[in-house]
Parts: sequence; C-alpha cells; structure tokens
Amino acid sequence: MKAARLRVYATLLLSLVVGQLQGACSKAVSRQTFAHHQAAGSNSAKGESKSPRSGSSSKSDGSVTPSAGINSSALKAAVALTNDACNGPSSDADSMPTLRLLTRAEYRNTINDLFSLNSDYGAKLPNENITHGFRNNTQLNQVTDSHLEAFLANAKDISSQIIPKMNQIANCQVSAGESCATQFIATIGPRIWRRPLSTEETTRMTNLYRTGAAFSNEEGMGLVIRAFLSSPFFVYRSEIGKGGALDAYELASALSYFLWATTPDAALLKNAESGALLKEARLIAEANRLLADPRGKAGIIAFMDSYTGYSSVLSVTKDSTKFAGFTSDLRQALAKEAENSMDFWIRKNKSTFGTLFSSDFTVGDPILASFYKSTARKDGDTPILSHSGTSRRGILGMSSVLASLATSTETHPIKRGEFVLSHLLCDVLPAPPNGIEFPAVKPGLSTRERFAAHTAPACAACHKKLDGAGFGMEDYDAVGVFRQVDEGKPVDASGGLFEVDGEDRSFNGVGELSAIIARSQQAKRCFAIQYYQQAQGRFIADRDVCAVRTMVQDFAEKDLSIGELIVKIITNPTYTKRVQQ
Repeated sequence: MKAARLRVYATLLLSLVVGQLQGACSKAVSRQTFAHHQAAGSNSAKGESKSPRSGSSSKSDGSVTPSAGINSSALKAAVALTNDACNGPSSDADSMPTLRLLTRAEYRNTINDLFSLNSDYGAKLPNENITHGFRNNTQLNQVTDSHLEAFLANAKDISSQIIPKMNQIANCQVSAGESCATQFIATIGPRIWRRPLSTEETTRMTNLYRTGAAFSNEEGMGLVIRAFLSSPFFVYRSEIGKGGALDAYELASALSYFLWATTPDAALLKNAESGALLKEARLIAEANRLLADPRGKAGIIAFMDSYTGYSSVLSVTKDSTKFAGFTSDLRQALAKEAENSMDFWIRKNKSTFGTLFSSDFTVGDPILASFYKSTARKDGDTPILSHSGTSRRGILGMSSVLASLATSTETHPIKRGEFVLSHLLCDVLPAPPNGIEFPAVKPGLSTRERFAAHTAPACAACHKKLDGAGFGMEDYDAVGVFRQVDEGKPVDASGGLFEVDGEDRSFNGVGELSAIIARSQQAKRCFAIQYYQQAQGRFIADRDVCAVRTMVQDFAEKDLSIGELIVKIITNPTYTKRVQQ
C-alpha cells in the first residue's frame, strides 16, 4: 500500500513539475530543462577539472585552456582605456530572457530563510560547473536528472521538518485540514515562488492537497510542500521580462539574490507588489538597504570568491610533511579571514578598489598572527591582523589566495600569472599547445629556474606575460608564507606586467605587484566587468560593451566605492531590460 501511494505521489509531482516547466518556458528564453544532461564544460568531464578561481579549465597535466563562453574580444573592448567603437552616446543593450538556476549556496540560504531551518540542503545538490571562477553561469549550469532527484529528496525531507512547526510558519495547525493548506498556499506559496500565484496555480495546489489528504492531513500538506519546492518556479529565478523589461517581482529576486544570495524579504516583496521597485530611486534605496544589512555579506562573498577563488584553500592538496602546520583549522581561519576582510573593506568601510590590494591589515583570527608573523589587535570588536612592515598587502597577500594558486609542494608561477592576467586584468590568453608537461622538481633548482627552462620558443609570446606576473610572486611559498630562499638559493621575485595601462611595468615581489594593481585603471575596469558578470550570470557580450562603458569608466576614473559600483550595475539598462520575444 505504501509503495503504491509513493508511486501515485511521484507521478503527481512529476506531472505538476513538467506542466509548470512548460508554462514557464512558453516563451523562447535562454533556459535549462529538467532531465537534460550536462553540456560541454561539465566539471565531470573525464581527465579535466574546473578551477574555482581560474579563467580556464585545468587539465590533469596542469596545462591551462580558455573556458567555454568567455568572449575575449568583448572583455578587451570593455577594459580598453579608449574605445573608438563607442564614441558618442552609449547604446543600450538588451539582455536575453533567461531562467537562472539557484546555486547551491542560494538554495541553502533560501530554504533556511523561508522555514527558519539551519541545514545545508544545498550540499545535497550536484556541484555547479565553474568557469572563469563563476559558479552562477546560466549557460553552463543546467538541471540534470541528478538535480531533479536531489530536489525531490530535499523537498520530502524539508516537508517532514516543517509540518510539525506549521503553526510557526503559516499560523495554522495541519490538523485543521484544508483550511491550513489554503492558508499555506495563500501566504507561504508566494514567498516560495517569489511572486503571487495565479488562480489556476492555487487550484492545482489545492487539488494536490486533497489527493494526499485522502490518506491524512499530514500527507496532503506534505505533497503541497514537495510540489512547491520541486517546482521550476522555485529552483529557477525567472528573468524573462514583460514588455521588454523585468517585472517588479523578477527585479526583486534579481536584487535580493545578487546582494543577499537568498530570497527577497517582506519589504522588498512589498515594493514589488506596489510597483515602487520599478522606479529607479526606490531601486537604489532598496539596494543600499540590502547592502547595509548584515545579510549583505553573503552577496559580497559570492562575488569575491568568484573573483579571488579564496575558498579553494579549504580543499587544495598540500603535502602534510612539508607543511605540517597547514591544518584544517588553519584553512578554515584563512577562508574566514578572506570573507571577513572583504566584507569589512567593501560593506563596512565603503572602500574603493585600491583598498582591496593596498590594505596593510586584514580581519582575522588572532591564531593567524603566528602563521603570518603579524600583529594582532582590535578595532572596536573587530580582530585585526596588522601587516605593516611587511610586503603582505590586500588580496594578493592572503594565504587563502596564494595557497590556492600553488601545487601540493611548491609554488606554481603559471597558475599565479594566469590568475593575475585573467582575473585581475581581464587579459585572457589563447589556449596552449596540447601535451604540455610541467617540469618535475629537481633538487638544487629553484621553481623559477625549472619553469623558465620549460618555456618553449613557440610559447614565448604568452609566457612573457605569464612568467612576468607569476615569477614576480615567488617571494611567497606554496601556502602563502613569505620566503627569501628556494632550494638553497636566494629567491628571485623580479617580474613584469606588459601592455597594462598602455605601458610595461617591472616590479619585485607580491607587495609591489599589489601596489601596481591597486592603481591600475585596467584592473579597476576589469573588476567592474567581473562584478557585472556576477550580477548578470553570464559573460559580457559584444552587445554589452557600449552599454556598460560609462559605468566602467566612472568606476575607474572617479574612484567610486565598490558600493557605488554595485548601484551603477543595478541601474544599468542591461540589468533590467530584456529582449522582446
């Protein structure tokens, strides 16, 4: 009897999901579908893995290849100091309608915020495909059979968690029968789907309840909850638009997930309901409110992890003999240092771009003071690590970033150089030849000596840039500790950046490189584009270049705060406009 009942429920849920998906996708949109296997670029591809920080796929032999989807010509045009193609007024570019799959973090946060839970249901979903550091790319992240199974399993588990506390959630008792189901559908349903339900949708959910209630009130309510949480209207964020632009509810979700990485709160939904959010002044006011709220930290972290890849420190392999002190607790502390420092600089201090690379302090646990050989102090209630008197500055001085750009035993100049060029300067290099193998460790030869000898003449053009940036970071070892000796030889950390801001720049060590990046107009423009791509869930396209020109120029030339950049992104026409279908 129980097995037959489960089959009935599964059939009902799947038919509801398919019907909803067909309705949601009745327009031609950039979308993903249930039961669609992962496309090219999947991180499950044999012999290849995705780096969360790199603009490339890292093959098993360590070589680097450009990621699918990156439009290097658009990137180059967007960060160019002059752009002859955009003389005159900026042209507006409409984005394509799309359905955006919730990331694992967004899914986790949404479930917990909706139902006051404290569980990581996102961890039960398949990993995202990560490209150029971004895990929210709408083209590469598709719903697979594995996703659907996880959504259904999660929904079943969540329903069992919240049915006993329905009085707290919907202010009714499940034992009251259909009246409680009606209350849940009318009040909680719109919060789950982030928009009002149509009359037809309400009727379908009510009928679903009645089917389950034939067995018991609990089973009827459970079926409704599972249907809401398995629906494409929950797992996708709609950015289809109406009349050429996002509607008020779509805009509320876009803003909330960009800045909070979770579902809109009551105040934001109220502004959507009244239509006030469609007015630019209210949109800006809401953006500033969300940024000021402690939940604004989640949005900062989501972007900065894409930009820096700091969270890789939690999983990157390190030789336990050579780096015995690089423990799990230390990794956690380093990841928290990155999160708390970036939040402090961006949200609390309202810093400009330069601070991210020039700051002589980070926000971190005092246990890191010994590891860094820094001074721990307090700024009010904030634990500060002072790096004054050292060359450690900002993002490039963080061990979470440096350790992620290294092997288990040594530094990796190519990874570090590619990170600086691709992520910080938006200079995406062409793919290397096949069959590249990096030099094995040889006693008596420094990392720099081995990698320099490895460069083939045919690769010299690209390696001039890669080596120039990467070799200049050799003063910090594979776990981000400052060093002056490598294999018994004095470290040579001389480096160079080429054709950056219209000139070549030499430097020595991470500290001097950080200073160059902090002042670089190209790096500032690249940062603005990277943030824009995070907000859009896609890479910049040729049609965007002129539309975002003013935003990028203002950020670079007027030294705007990062908070001001965020406001410019959400008020840029491409953020709200959608191509008419």
